[in-house]
Amino acid sequence: MFRYYLKLGLKSLRRSPVLTALIVLILAVGIGASMTSLTMLLVMSGDPIPQKSDRLFVPQIDIGPKNASWQPGEEPERQMSWTDVENLLRDAKGKRQTALYGVSPAIDAGREDLPPFREQGMATTREVFPMFDIPFVAGGPWSAEDDASGADVAVIGRELAEELFGETRAVGQRIRIDDREYTISGVLGRWNPIPRFYRVSGSGTDGEVHQLWLPIRNAIGREWRNSGW
Repeated sequence: MFRYYLKLGLKSLRRSPVLTALIVLILAVGIGASMTSLTMLLVMSGDPIPQKSDRLFVPQIDIGPKNASWQPGEEPERQMSWTDVENLLRDAKGKRQTALYGVSPAIDAGREDLPPFREQGMATTREVFPMFDIPFVAGGPWSAEDDASGADVAVIGRELAEELFGETRAVGQRIRIDDREYTISGVLGRWNPIPRFYRVSGSGTDGEVHQLWLPIRNAIGREWRNSGW
């Protein structure tokens, strides 16, 4: 019986090849869209750092004025003032704590074959690396003294290190970032968390991992505007 109905179906399809092709195309697009949506849902619902996710918190402080439009229970601004950041870092209430914001300075490799380019990076503190289990293949974070003084030091990703220095060891080398020389203290290994949990607000859920990490006090001292939230 199944073979009989199958033959009838094939004969019907042969009578209208254009309509058959259109139906197959519509079904293919529908299945593809459904699978793409399910895949994105699976990826976005994953836990990128399960060993610490129950101990990582993003504090929120309401720094806005109390005006006529304010309602009790409203979510505060997603960004925090630099004064509050400094106070939280100084009080050190957490076992580990960090502050960060996105920057996009220009990098000049000093090579004719590699013109200056902008690199998306993060201005943060040295605690970000052990806090988020960010691995190193060479060197390590800048020192606590560099953190406090906002020294001209940087950590770069492996891809950026290979682009700038090739096979040459990058740790200890200097790169020019927005007309100032920075010393490289470490090179990151492969680290590709999805979603980008270290930027809860205002960042993309995927895309390239940041290849440039700088002391936040250095970025504040240079008055770099934030790239993103």
